[in-house]
Amino acid sequence: MDHTHLNELCPPDCSALSTPRPSGRGGGGLALIHRDHFPSTKLNSNSFTSFELHIVKVGFNPSFYCIIIYRPPGPARVFLDEFEEFLSGILKLDKVLLLGDFNAHFEDSSCVFSSELSFLMESFNFIQHVTGPTHVKGHTLDLVFSLGLEIHQLCLEDSLVSDHSWIYFNVTFPLLPSPAPLVSQRRILDQNVSDGFTDLFDINSFKSFYDVDSFMNSFNSHCETILNEVAPVRVKIAYPKLSHPWMNEEIRSSRRLCRKVERLWKSTNLEVHRLHLKDLICSLNEMIKQARSAFFCKLISSNKKTPKFVFSTLSSLVSPSASKFPNLSLPDCSSFLQGFLAKVLDVGANIPPLASVQLSQSPHCSHLWSSFAPVSVEDIHSLLERIKPSSCPLDIIPTSVFLKVFQCIGSTVVDLINLSLKLGSVPNFLKHALINPVLKKPNLDQSDQNNL
Repeated sequence: MDHTHLNELCPPDCSALSTPRPSGRGGGGLALIHRDHFPSTKLNSNSFTSFELHIVKVGFNPSFYCIIIYRPPGPARVFLDEFEEFLSGILKLDKVLLLGDFNAHFEDSSCVFSSELSFLMESFNFIQHVTGPTHVKGHTLDLVFSLGLEIHQLCLEDSLVSDHSWIYFNVTFPLLPSPAPLVSQRRILDQNVSDGFTDLFDINSFKSFYDVDSFMNSFNSHCETILNEVAPVRVKIAYPKLSHPWMNEEIRSSRRLCRKVERLWKSTNLEVHRLHLKDLICSLNEMIKQARSAFFCKLISSNKKTPKFVFSTLSSLVSPSASKFPNLSLPDCSSFLQGFLAKVLDVGANIPPLASVQLSQSPHCSHLWSSFAPVSVEDIHSLLERIKPSSCPLDIIPTSVFLKVFQCIGSTVVDLINLSLKLGSVPNFLKHALINPVLKKPNLDQSDQNNL
């Protein structure tokens, strides 16, 4: 199953997680489409010969597990044995939504396979919620089981493009609130900013400080006030946009026609309109497939002499995109810190002790560092010429601006450094760092600190 193809066909606020069908059976697979504000992670699982499996963890804390099953026609006993093995492996999960096509005539009480499957699910405390036929031949093949979840308002509706029915239901579960939209803040920095900063900076405002924290805080406040005047912060809300470079006007026109015929079919409920819509959807899918194939063939062919580009393009097609890391709250940050400290202590505890070594007498030092000369503007300027102009979000003055206005603020910076050396104290502002956790692999569970 083409994971990228699914994501491109999803609505703007949705994404797809899929598991392709095992090799040898050709095409197909299992997929889950979710709204982006429901954090979802695909989990790896063991493979079984009698059924296909797709497991997704929904939410962070709390969370539940959505398990999709497809059982192709085959020996019932093999499936029951393997399915019991799978259920035994998920005993520790307390909230599970398990659903799929079991190819079992669940409506037939005389069916031995259905009776054994029902007994097996009840023995693991699962509740089955589907009561009507889910297939055009009147059989109940598609089932919805729950464990520790409340399922309500379940209903069945005829499908448009399949011989199976749609199953609609609601799940009551306290997920975390939707994350705030991605907001970017930036200043427009140009030569006018450095000129305006130089004109407004008051060098005489920092002559009466005798402790480094007051000096540092006053300097930061003064500089931030000036920057807000000469280069105010601009806020921009970023909306996710799906890129479909292969999209053309023919596909857009076909989509519009599909929506038009779909509205017509829903208003008339005539079979001829349903069949017309089915043909249009098949035609649209084939049109999209050909457009994508042509686009990527041309893209790879035109860049065949650039292996890095070719491999990155192929990777984007066959691999899911990296999960967006959620905005962490203060408790999340504290938990991450404790986990990081525990990891450091664990590494230290596993380092074997050094063998006892008889240390020789320390050599006599002929010179002691009892005093030093204060730094000068020239000393700091020579250092600035050798460092990389990189910035940190915690910096009050961006590095590019700092380098341009140093001739103006240099004496104040030097006074702050010399005061810090004289008192043997570093300002508290400079003792903070910004740490961004990164997943070791894109498909790992973000809520597990061992994956960071």
